[in-house]
Amino acid sequence: MPDFCTHFVMMAEEYFRYSGKVCDGEIMSALSRLFAWFEKNEAADGLIDISGKEEEWWCFIDWADTDRRGKVTALNCLYFQALCRYADILERAGKEGGFYRAKAERLKENINRIMYDSASGLYCDCVADGIRSRSFSQQASMYAVITGVAEEPEKVLYKVTSEGFSGVKVRGAFLMCLCLDYMLENGYKALAREWTDKFWGEMLRRGATTWWEVFEPDSPPGKKADPLEGCIMRFVEHETGS
Repeated sequence: MPDFCTHFVMMAEEYFRYSGKVCDGEIMSALSRLFAWFEKNEAADGLIDISGKEEEWWCFIDWADTDRRGKVTALNCLYFQALCRYADILERAGKEGGFYRAKAERLKENINRIMYDSASGLYCDCVADGIRSRSFSQQASMYAVITGVAEEPEKVLYKVTSEGFSGVKVRGAFLMCLCLDYMLENGYKALAREWTDKFWGEMLRRGATTWWEVFEPDSPPGKKADPLEGCIMRFVEHETGS
């Protein structure tokens, strides 16, 4: 799960930042191996390319049918953030982080050049065989905003969260939490309140006694969801191919 590997980097950086500790040798070794592995899967432009590995890797992103072929926008946004956080970890330990900051800036530049669609003001889901996907999702554009890739984050945020947005929408509680964290930390309290009500509030109105792993707020009123059904079925399909 390449996107979860990037989240591990962010988790490690937060731990060392808030604890005040310096990254120990065991974690530093794991991070070094992880970034060496990522580098092996970079294309010439520095973007992670999963072409031909879609079956071998599970690029999760969210419980939704986003287009995840080739150079996946959300994954590369997360890779950008992971490179920045790794540089932070190294520098806090008295090591040189400039190499990874430079890689991150080049990656950000290429994501914006290749994945950003100026006509729609949104980020496409992916680029495969040199062609931009026609799929635009909250997942791709929200990760561009959350990770700091988007050059005009407020404009993208309002586009992708507007009532008129017709693309793929967030379905999983994991990404929803990250979206709300960003909104609250950056002063978009009214939008955060609206999304909370539409997602968790609507679960409660439909009888949820715990949060649902997968939920479509735009589904017919009264429709319920099994907390684990979507999670288990997608895992089984991935692991067994059936």
